Amino acid sequence: MEGASVIGRCGQLSDIFNYQKPYLVERESLAAQEAGIPYIEVSETLQRLLETEPGLSWFADDGVHPGKHLALLNAVVVHRALHRTLPEPLPLTVKAPIYGTTSGVTEDLRSAQGPPPLPDTPTEISYSPDTLKRLLAYISNETGIDDVRNDQADARR
Repeated sequence: MEGASVIGRCGQLSDIFNYQKPYLVERESLAAQEAGIPYIEVSETLQRLLETEPGLSWFADDGVHPGKHLALLNAVVVHRALHRTLPEPLPLTVKAPIYGTTSGVTEDLRSAQGPPPLPDTPTEISYSPDTLKRLLAYISNETGIDDVRNDQADARR
């Protein structure tokens, strides 16, 4: 694969992340620019959240794949990029196959509406409003996104 590099096993994704962070952010940004799409920053926010919210499940049990809260962070930053505001801190349940480190998914095409390949694959995941509120508060403080939300409220008046 052109442009890809193999990183020796460091044990945890966070080890790789800390070692490669400046390179990853630079390459991610460049790839987005070359594709003509906006760059949505996650890496640096995740690094700070690893320190401020260490009790959340940022990585799967294998220490390599994203955990449920990293998936939530990804969803929140994509929402912010699309809507220029953060979502409301309400209970959130995703009703879709929640693939783990062993998914049974292969390169063969299959219907997105079909059942997951492994029968024990969870079919939903829930996030509490408190967890979402803490994550949103952190992102809001980091980005000043409340200003965007307040501007939108002012425009509606």
